[in-house]
Amino acid sequence: MKRIEIIDYFKGISILSIIMYHLIAFFLNTTPIIKKISAFGGAGVHVFFLLSGFGLTLSYYKKRKKF
Repeated sequence: MKRIEIIDYFKGISILSIIMYHLIAFFLNTTPIIKKISAFGGAGVHVFFLLSGFGLTLSYYKKRKKF
């Protein structure tokens, strides 16, 4: 199966946003603007799940298995 590299990049960015979200949440004494920027970590979870589901669907259509 041919890899789509842009999906891997977006998954990596979403993983980094999730990590940054958790690191910023750990340090409670941050400015409000930093907390607003870190809110994109929640969106990173959604993007990661969406792209993972897309990859699983492509994998299924390339090699269909009967259950």
